[in-house]
Amino acid sequence: MMYYTYILHSTKQNRYYICYTNDIERRINEHNKKRVGYTKIADDWILVYKSEHEEKRSAMQEERKI
Repeated sequence: MMYYTYILHSTKQNRYYICYTNDIERRINEHNKKRVGYTKIADDWILVYKSEHEEKRSAMQEERKI
């Protein structure tokens, strides 16, 4: 299983969101359907950065570093 660190951007709110997941497409869809805490402020989140990791720990570490 692969893990991803990702950054989303909302043009409407001019904000970024940084997180990690093991299913990037599902998570972006959830963010845009306003189902998730911080990202419920907008529905136009687009992926601006993604990196792949073989281990969850590595993805989490990159998220914290960013």
